[in-house]
Amino acid sequence: MWTGSEPTARPLRVLMVTNFFLPRHLGGAEISAYNSAAGLLAAGHAVRVLSINARASEPSELRCAVNAVDVHEVNLVRPWKNRVQQTYDRQIAGYIEREIADFRPDVIHTHNLSGVSLAPFVVARRLGAPLVATLHDLWLLCANNMLLRRDYSLCSPAEAPCGRCFRQYDYWAPLPARRAVFRRLAEPVHTFISPSRKLIDLHVEGGYERERFTVVRHGLYPLERPPAGAPPAIGPHHVGAASVAFVGAVAVSKGVEVLARAFLLAAARLPELRLIIAGRGPAELENRLRSLGDRVVMLGQVPRTHIAEVYAGAGLTVMPSTIHENSPLTVCESLMAGTPVVGARIGGIPELIVEGETGYLYDPQDAAALADAIVAHFARPAQERRAMRRACVAYGEREFSVPAHVARLEEVYRAALAGSRF
Repeated sequence: MWTGSEPTARPLRVLMVTNFFLPRHLGGAEISAYNSAAGLLAAGHAVRVLSINARASEPSELRCAVNAVDVHEVNLVRPWKNRVQQTYDRQIAGYIEREIADFRPDVIHTHNLSGVSLAPFVVARRLGAPLVATLHDLWLLCANNMLLRRDYSLCSPAEAPCGRCFRQYDYWAPLPARRAVFRRLAEPVHTFISPSRKLIDLHVEGGYERERFTVVRHGLYPLERPPAGAPPAIGPHHVGAASVAFVGAVAVSKGVEVLARAFLLAAARLPELRLIIAGRGPAELENRLRSLGDRVVMLGQVPRTHIAEVYAGAGLTVMPSTIHENSPLTVCESLMAGTPVVGARIGGIPELIVEGETGYLYDPQDAAALADAIVAHFARPAQERRAMRRACVAYGEREFSVPAHVARLEEVYRAALAGSRF
Protein backbone atom coordinates (compact mmCIF):
# COMPACT_ATOMS: atom_id res chain seq x y z
CA MET A 1 0.00 0.00 0.00
CA TRP A 2 1.23 3.51 -0.75
CA THR A 3 2.93 5.30 2.13
CA GLY A 4 3.14 8.82 0.69
CA SER A 5 2.67 11.73 3.05
CA GLU A 6 -0.48 13.77 3.57
CA PRO A 7 -1.26 16.46 0.95
CA THR A 8 -0.04 19.47 2.91
CA ALA A 9 1.75 22.56 1.63
CA ARG A 10 5.14 20.88 2.06
CA PRO A 11 7.41 20.28 -0.96
CA LEU A 12 6.55 17.17 -2.95
CA ARG A 13 8.62 14.38 -4.46
CA VAL A 14 7.59 13.85 -8.07
CA LEU A 15 8.67 10.95 -10.27
CA MET A 16 8.14 11.66 -13.96
CA VAL A 17 8.06 8.69 -16.35
CA THR A 18 8.34 9.22 -20.08
CA ASN A 19 9.72 7.58 -23.20
CA PHE A 20 12.21 10.30 -24.22
CA PHE A 21 13.84 13.23 -22.46
CA LEU A 22 16.67 15.69 -22.71
CA PRO A 23 19.57 15.69 -23.48
CA ARG A 24 19.24 12.94 -26.10
CA HIS A 25 15.82 13.99 -27.43
CA LEU A 26 14.59 17.53 -28.04
CA GLY A 27 11.03 17.44 -29.38
CA GLY A 28 8.05 19.42 -28.17
CA ALA A 29 6.94 16.81 -25.61
CA GLU A 30 10.45 16.52 -24.20
CA ILE A 31 10.84 20.30 -23.87
CA SER A 32 7.42 20.54 -22.23
CA ALA A 33 8.27 17.79 -19.72
CA TYR A 34 11.65 19.36 -18.97
CA ASN A 35 10.08 22.77 -18.34
CA SER A 36 7.64 21.18 -15.89
CA ALA A 37 10.46 19.38 -14.08
CA ALA A 38 12.70 22.46 -13.96
CA GLY A 39 9.84 24.66 -12.79
CA LEU A 40 8.91 22.24 -10.00
CA LEU A 41 12.55 22.02 -8.95
CA ALA A 42 12.82 25.83 -8.83
CA ALA A 43 9.68 25.91 -6.66
CA GLY A 44 11.37 23.69 -4.07
CA HIS A 45 10.04 20.26 -5.03
CA ALA A 46 12.19 17.16 -5.61
CA VAL A 47 11.94 15.76 -9.13
CA ARG A 48 13.37 12.72 -10.86
CA VAL A 49 12.76 11.76 -14.48
CA LEU A 50 12.80 8.11 -15.56
CA SER A 51 13.16 8.14 -19.34
CA ILE A 52 12.65 4.56 -20.51
CA ASN A 53 12.04 3.12 -23.96
CA ALA A 54 11.71 -0.53 -25.01
CA ARG A 55 12.29 0.06 -28.72
CA ALA A 56 15.75 1.59 -28.83
CA SER A 57 18.25 0.70 -31.55
CA GLU A 58 20.85 -0.27 -28.95
CA PRO A 59 20.76 -0.80 -25.17
CA SER A 60 22.15 1.85 -22.84
CA GLU A 61 21.67 3.31 -19.38
CA LEU A 62 22.62 6.77 -18.19
CA ARG A 63 22.22 8.78 -15.01
CA CYS A 64 22.79 12.49 -15.40
CA ALA A 65 21.59 15.95 -14.41
CA VAL A 66 20.03 18.19 -17.05
CA ASN A 67 20.37 21.68 -15.57
CA ALA A 68 19.95 20.16 -12.08
CA VAL A 69 17.02 17.91 -13.11
CA ASP A 70 17.84 14.34 -12.03
CA VAL A 71 17.46 12.02 -15.05
CA HIS A 72 17.71 8.23 -15.30
CA GLU A 73 17.66 7.22 -18.97
CA VAL A 74 17.13 3.56 -19.87
CA ASN A 75 17.11 2.31 -23.46
CA LEU A 76 16.08 -1.29 -24.06
CA VAL A 77 16.03 -3.35 -27.24
CA ARG A 78 12.80 -5.28 -26.83
CA PRO A 79 10.85 -5.54 -30.09
CA TRP A 80 7.21 -5.98 -29.12
CA LYS A 81 5.82 -8.97 -30.98
CA ASN A 82 2.28 -8.96 -29.63
CA ARG A 83 -0.26 -6.55 -28.18
CA VAL A 84 0.24 -7.88 -24.65
CA GLN A 85 3.82 -6.58 -24.54
CA GLN A 86 2.92 -3.11 -25.82
CA THR A 87 0.15 -2.97 -23.21
CA TYR A 88 2.28 -4.11 -20.28
CA ASP A 89 6.04 -4.65 -20.43
CA ARG A 90 7.24 -6.57 -17.35
CA GLN A 91 10.86 -5.47 -17.65
CA ILE A 92 9.88 -1.81 -17.78
CA ALA A 93 7.56 -2.35 -14.81
CA GLY A 94 10.56 -3.67 -12.88
CA TYR A 95 12.57 -0.53 -13.64
CA ILE A 96 9.68 1.66 -12.49
CA GLU A 97 9.26 -0.29 -9.24
CA ARG A 98 12.98 0.00 -8.47
CA GLU A 99 12.92 3.74 -9.22
CA ILE A 100 9.98 4.19 -6.86
CA ALA A 101 11.72 2.21 -4.12
CA ASP A 102 14.85 4.33 -4.50
CA PHE A 103 13.27 7.80 -4.93
CA ARG A 104 10.12 7.31 -2.81
CA PRO A 105 7.92 9.81 -4.66
CA ASP A 106 4.67 11.30 -3.42
CA VAL A 107 3.23 11.41 -6.94
CA ILE A 108 3.92 9.66 -10.24
CA HIS A 109 3.50 11.87 -13.31
CA THR A 110 3.65 10.21 -16.72
CA HIS A 111 4.21 11.89 -20.07
CA ASN A 112 4.54 10.10 -23.44
CA LEU A 113 4.23 6.32 -22.99
CA SER A 114 4.57 5.05 -26.56
CA GLY A 115 7.51 2.66 -26.27
CA VAL A 116 7.01 2.42 -22.49
CA SER A 117 3.70 0.50 -22.44
CA LEU A 118 1.12 1.14 -19.74
CA ALA A 119 3.44 -0.38 -17.12
CA PRO A 120 3.44 2.89 -15.07
CA PHE A 121 -0.36 2.66 -14.75
CA VAL A 122 -0.21 -1.00 -13.69
CA VAL A 123 2.54 -0.35 -11.14
CA ALA A 124 0.68 2.65 -9.71
CA ARG A 125 -2.47 0.56 -9.27
CA ARG A 126 -0.55 -2.23 -7.55
CA LEU A 127 1.12 0.20 -5.13
CA GLY A 128 -1.88 2.49 -4.68
CA ALA A 129 0.30 5.41 -5.80
CA PRO A 130 -1.20 8.80 -6.73
CA LEU A 131 -0.91 9.04 -10.51
CA VAL A 132 -1.41 11.84 -13.03
CA ALA A 133 -0.73 11.74 -16.76
CA THR A 134 0.02 14.51 -19.23
CA LEU A 135 -1.29 13.81 -22.73
CA HIS A 136 0.91 15.08 -25.53
CA ASP A 137 -0.79 13.16 -28.33
CA LEU A 138 -3.52 10.60 -29.07
CA TRP A 139 -1.63 7.35 -28.38
CA LEU A 140 -4.25 6.10 -25.91
CA LEU A 141 -6.73 6.20 -28.78
CA CYS A 142 -4.60 5.52 -31.85
CA ALA A 143 -1.44 3.54 -32.59
CA ASN A 144 -0.01 6.23 -34.87
CA ASN A 145 -0.78 8.93 -32.26
CA MET A 146 -2.58 11.15 -34.76
CA LEU A 147 -5.96 9.60 -35.73
CA LEU A 148 -4.56 9.69 -39.24
CA ARG A 149 -5.33 7.20 -42.00
CA ARG A 150 -2.85 6.12 -44.64
CA ASP A 151 -4.33 8.59 -47.11
CA TYR A 152 -3.75 11.40 -44.55
CA SER A 153 -7.45 11.83 -43.86
CA LEU A 154 -8.49 12.16 -40.22
CA CYS A 155 -10.64 9.60 -38.45
CA SER A 156 -12.94 10.01 -35.47
CA PRO A 157 -12.14 8.53 -32.05
CA ALA A 158 -15.83 7.72 -31.71
CA GLU A 159 -15.52 5.21 -34.54
CA ALA A 160 -13.29 2.23 -35.15
CA PRO A 161 -12.92 2.00 -38.93
CA CYS A 162 -9.16 2.30 -38.65
CA GLY A 163 -8.92 -1.45 -38.26
CA ARG A 164 -8.07 -1.12 -41.96
CA CYS A 165 -5.28 1.31 -41.11
CA PHE A 166 -4.17 -0.99 -38.30
CA ARG A 167 -3.20 -3.79 -40.65
CA GLN A 168 0.24 -2.21 -40.73
CA TYR A 169 0.27 -2.49 -36.91
CA ASP A 170 -0.94 -6.10 -36.93
CA TYR A 171 0.16 -6.90 -33.37
CA TRP A 172 -2.03 -4.05 -32.05
CA ALA A 173 -5.27 -5.26 -33.61
CA PRO A 174 -8.13 -5.60 -32.94
CA LEU A 175 -8.62 -1.91 -32.26
CA PRO A 176 -11.83 -2.06 -30.17
CA ALA A 177 -10.16 -4.53 -27.79
CA ARG A 178 -7.04 -2.35 -27.52
CA ARG A 179 -9.09 0.72 -26.64
CA ALA A 180 -11.12 -1.16 -24.03
CA VAL A 181 -7.98 -2.59 -22.41
CA PHE A 182 -6.25 0.80 -22.41
CA ARG A 183 -9.25 2.48 -20.77
CA ARG A 184 -9.34 -0.19 -18.08
CA LEU A 185 -5.60 0.02 -17.39
CA ALA A 186 -5.86 3.83 -17.26
CA GLU A 187 -8.34 3.69 -14.35
CA PRO A 188 -5.61 4.46 -11.74
CA VAL A 189 -4.93 7.83 -13.39
CA HIS A 190 -6.48 10.39 -11.06
CA THR A 191 -6.18 13.27 -13.52
CA PHE A 192 -5.27 13.53 -17.19
CA ILE A 193 -3.54 16.82 -17.95
CA SER A 194 -3.82 18.35 -21.41
CA PRO A 195 -2.44 21.67 -22.67
CA SER A 196 -5.47 21.98 -24.98
CA ARG A 197 -9.22 21.54 -24.69
CA LYS A 198 -9.35 19.82 -28.09
CA LEU A 199 -7.28 16.86 -26.95
CA ILE A 200 -9.66 16.41 -24.03
CA ASP A 201 -12.66 16.49 -26.37
CA LEU A 202 -11.12 13.77 -28.55
CA HIS A 203 -10.44 11.49 -25.58
CA VAL A 204 -13.99 11.99 -24.31
CA GLU A 205 -15.24 10.99 -27.79
CA GLY A 206 -13.04 7.90 -27.41
CA GLY A 207 -14.78 6.83 -24.21
CA TYR A 208 -12.92 8.59 -21.36
CA GLU A 209 -14.79 10.54 -18.66
CA ARG A 210 -14.51 14.32 -19.05
CA GLU A 211 -14.31 14.94 -15.30
CA ARG A 212 -10.94 13.17 -15.18
CA PHE A 213 -9.31 15.80 -17.42
CA THR A 214 -8.03 19.30 -16.79
CA VAL A 215 -6.29 21.90 -18.95
CA VAL A 216 -2.82 23.01 -17.87
CA ARG A 217 -1.13 25.33 -20.34
CA HIS A 218 2.55 24.87 -21.16
CA GLY A 219 5.05 26.61 -18.94
CA LEU A 220 7.76 28.01 -21.19
CA TYR A 221 11.10 29.58 -20.40
CA PRO A 222 12.45 32.35 -22.65
CA LEU A 223 14.14 30.94 -25.72
CA GLU A 224 17.87 30.40 -25.48
CA ARG A 225 20.23 32.79 -27.18
CA PRO A 226 23.26 31.72 -29.24
CA PRO A 227 26.65 31.83 -27.53
CA ALA A 228 28.78 34.89 -28.12
CA GLY A 229 30.52 34.79 -31.48
CA ALA A 230 28.32 32.03 -32.91
CA PRO A 231 27.48 32.45 -36.61
CA PRO A 232 23.89 33.55 -37.28
CA ALA A 233 21.27 30.96 -38.22
CA ILE A 234 20.06 33.09 -41.11
CA GLY A 235 21.88 35.71 -43.15
CA PRO A 236 20.79 39.37 -43.06
CA HIS A 237 19.63 39.19 -46.69
CA HIS A 238 17.04 36.59 -45.66
CA VAL A 239 15.57 38.74 -42.91
CA GLY A 240 12.77 41.13 -43.69
CA ALA A 241 9.31 42.32 -42.90
CA ALA A 242 7.91 40.00 -45.59
CA SER A 243 9.56 36.80 -44.34
CA VAL A 244 7.45 33.83 -43.25
CA ALA A 245 8.95 31.13 -41.01
CA PHE A 246 8.05 27.44 -40.83
CA VAL A 247 9.64 25.75 -37.80
CA GLY A 248 9.28 22.00 -37.35
CA ALA A 249 9.35 18.67 -39.14
CA VAL A 250 9.07 18.88 -42.91
CA ALA A 251 6.21 16.38 -43.23
CA VAL A 252 2.94 16.00 -45.10
CA SER A 253 1.05 15.86 -41.78
CA LYS A 254 2.57 19.23 -40.87
CA GLY A 255 0.99 20.77 -43.96
CA VAL A 256 4.13 21.25 -46.03
CA GLU A 257 2.31 20.55 -49.31
CA VAL A 258 -0.37 23.09 -48.38
CA LEU A 259 2.36 25.59 -47.49
CA ALA A 260 4.12 25.08 -50.83
CA ARG A 261 0.94 25.80 -52.78
CA ALA A 262 0.09 28.78 -50.57
CA PHE A 263 3.56 30.27 -50.96
CA LEU A 264 3.31 30.24 -54.75
CA LEU A 265 -0.06 31.99 -54.58
CA ALA A 266 1.14 34.57 -52.05
CA ALA A 267 4.49 35.20 -53.76
CA ALA A 268 2.71 36.05 -57.02
CA ARG A 269 1.02 38.93 -55.17
CA LEU A 270 3.91 39.83 -52.87
CA PRO A 271 7.20 39.81 -54.82
CA GLU A 272 9.34 40.50 -51.73
CA LEU A 273 7.97 37.46 -49.84
CA ARG A 274 10.51 35.01 -48.39
CA LEU A 275 9.89 31.59 -46.82
CA ILE A 276 12.30 30.37 -44.13
CA ILE A 277 12.22 26.62 -43.41
CA ALA A 278 13.80 25.53 -40.10
CA GLY A 279 13.52 21.75 -39.98
CA ARG A 280 14.28 18.54 -41.83
CA GLY A 281 12.24 15.88 -43.55
CA PRO A 282 12.21 13.39 -46.41
CA ALA A 283 14.31 14.43 -49.41
CA GLU A 284 11.23 14.40 -51.63
CA LEU A 285 9.50 17.06 -49.52
CA GLU A 286 12.64 19.15 -49.04
CA ASN A 287 13.21 19.13 -52.80
CA ARG A 288 9.59 20.15 -53.32
CA LEU A 289 10.25 23.26 -51.23
CA ARG A 290 13.56 23.98 -52.96
CA SER A 291 11.79 23.83 -56.30
CA LEU A 292 9.83 26.95 -55.30
CA GLY A 293 12.91 29.04 -56.07
CA ASP A 294 15.56 31.10 -54.33
CA ARG A 295 13.01 32.92 -52.21
CA VAL A 296 12.80 29.76 -50.09
CA VAL A 297 15.60 29.48 -47.51
CA MET A 298 16.26 25.93 -46.27
CA LEU A 299 18.07 26.15 -42.93
CA GLY A 300 17.88 22.46 -42.04
CA GLN A 301 17.77 21.48 -38.38
CA VAL A 302 18.34 24.66 -36.38
CA PRO A 303 19.85 24.31 -32.86
CA ARG A 304 17.64 25.42 -29.99
CA THR A 305 20.09 28.22 -29.29
CA HIS A 306 19.22 29.77 -32.68
CA ILE A 307 15.44 29.25 -32.88
CA ALA A 308 14.76 32.69 -31.37
CA GLU A 309 16.79 34.15 -34.23
CA VAL A 310 14.52 32.48 -36.78
CA TYR A 311 11.38 33.88 -35.19
CA ALA A 312 12.93 37.33 -34.82
CA GLY A 313 13.89 37.36 -38.49
CA ALA A 314 10.34 36.59 -39.64
CA GLY A 315 7.34 38.84 -39.87
CA LEU A 316 5.01 35.86 -39.52
CA THR A 317 5.22 32.21 -38.46
CA VAL A 318 3.07 29.65 -40.26
CA MET A 319 1.54 26.52 -38.69
CA PRO A 320 -0.22 24.75 -41.58
CA SER A 321 -0.71 21.38 -39.87
CA THR A 322 -3.38 19.01 -41.18
CA ILE A 323 -3.60 16.82 -38.07
CA HIS A 324 -5.01 17.19 -34.55
CA GLU A 325 -2.11 19.09 -33.01
CA ASN A 326 -2.30 19.40 -29.24
CA SER A 327 -0.72 22.72 -28.25
CA PRO A 328 2.26 23.07 -30.60
CA LEU A 329 5.37 24.63 -29.09
CA THR A 330 6.09 26.31 -32.42
CA VAL A 331 3.00 28.47 -31.98
CA CYS A 332 3.66 29.15 -28.29
CA GLU A 333 7.34 30.01 -28.78
CA SER A 334 6.66 32.22 -31.78
CA LEU A 335 4.14 34.22 -29.77
CA MET A 336 6.59 34.52 -26.86
CA ALA A 337 9.20 35.79 -29.32
CA GLY A 338 6.75 38.42 -30.57
CA THR A 339 6.04 36.93 -33.99
CA PRO A 340 2.37 36.52 -35.00
CA VAL A 341 1.21 33.12 -36.23
CA VAL A 342 -1.08 32.10 -39.07
CA GLY A 343 -2.39 28.65 -38.16
CA ALA A 344 -4.77 26.01 -39.44
CA ARG A 345 -8.10 25.85 -37.67
CA ILE A 346 -7.52 22.30 -36.39
CA GLY A 347 -6.69 20.57 -33.11
CA GLY A 348 -5.60 22.90 -30.33
CA ILE A 349 -4.14 25.56 -32.65
CA PRO A 350 -7.21 27.87 -32.57
CA GLU A 351 -7.02 27.96 -28.76
CA LEU A 352 -3.64 29.71 -28.99
CA ILE A 353 -4.36 32.42 -31.57
CA VAL A 354 -6.44 35.55 -31.04
CA GLU A 355 -7.69 36.33 -34.55
CA GLY A 356 -6.31 39.64 -35.81
CA GLU A 357 -4.43 40.36 -32.57
CA THR A 358 -1.78 37.64 -32.27
CA GLY A 359 -2.31 35.94 -35.61
CA TYR A 360 -4.79 34.49 -38.08
CA LEU A 361 -6.71 31.26 -38.63
CA TYR A 362 -7.71 29.51 -41.84
CA ASP A 363 -9.39 26.23 -42.73
CA PRO A 364 -6.87 23.37 -42.97
CA GLN A 365 -5.89 22.22 -46.47
CA ASP A 366 -7.08 25.55 -47.94
CA ALA A 367 -3.92 26.88 -49.59
CA ALA A 368 -5.73 29.89 -51.07
CA ALA A 369 -6.99 30.95 -47.62
CA LEU A 370 -3.50 30.57 -46.17
CA ALA A 371 -2.07 32.71 -48.98
CA ASP A 372 -4.76 35.34 -48.38
CA ALA A 373 -3.87 35.50 -44.67
CA ILE A 374 -0.15 35.92 -45.44
CA VAL A 375 -0.75 38.69 -47.97
CA ALA A 376 -3.28 40.45 -45.73
CA HIS A 377 -0.83 40.49 -42.83
CA PHE A 378 1.94 42.17 -44.79
CA ALA A 379 -0.56 44.61 -46.28
CA ARG A 380 -1.31 45.96 -42.80
CA PRO A 381 0.44 49.20 -41.83
CA ALA A 382 3.80 48.71 -40.13
CA GLN A 383 2.42 50.32 -36.98
CA GLU A 384 -0.32 47.67 -36.74
CA ARG A 385 2.17 44.86 -37.26
CA ARG A 386 4.40 46.25 -34.51
CA ALA A 387 1.36 46.40 -32.22
CA MET A 388 0.68 42.73 -33.02
CA ARG A 389 4.23 41.86 -32.01
CA ARG A 390 3.76 43.57 -28.65
CA ALA A 391 0.43 41.78 -28.20
CA CYS A 392 2.11 38.43 -28.92
CA VAL A 393 4.76 39.02 -26.25
CA ALA A 394 2.15 40.06 -23.69
CA TYR A 395 0.04 37.00 -24.53
CA GLY A 396 3.03 34.67 -24.19
CA GLU A 397 4.07 36.11 -20.84
CA ARG A 398 0.53 35.76 -19.54
CA GLU A 399 -0.43 32.35 -20.92
CA PHE A 400 2.86 30.42 -20.69
CA SER A 401 4.18 31.57 -17.32
CA VAL A 402 6.28 28.86 -15.66
CA PRO A 403 5.21 29.85 -12.10
CA ALA A 404 1.53 29.70 -13.13
CA HIS A 405 2.13 26.32 -14.80
CA VAL A 406 3.81 24.96 -11.66
CA ALA A 407 0.99 26.27 -9.45
CA ARG A 408 -1.52 24.32 -11.55
CA LEU A 409 0.62 21.17 -11.34
CA GLU A 410 0.80 21.54 -7.57
CA GLU A 411 -2.98 21.81 -7.46
CA VAL A 412 -3.36 18.64 -9.53
CA TYR A 413 -0.78 16.72 -7.48
CA ARG A 414 -2.32 17.63 -4.14
CA ALA A 415 -5.78 16.70 -5.37
CA ALA A 416 -4.40 13.31 -6.45
CA LEU A 417 -2.79 12.85 -3.04
CA ALA A 418 -6.08 13.70 -1.35
CA GLY A 419 -8.03 11.51 -3.76
CA SER A 420 -10.34 14.41 -4.57
CA ARG A 421 -11.34 16.49 -7.56
CA PHE A 422 -10.37 20.15 -7.68
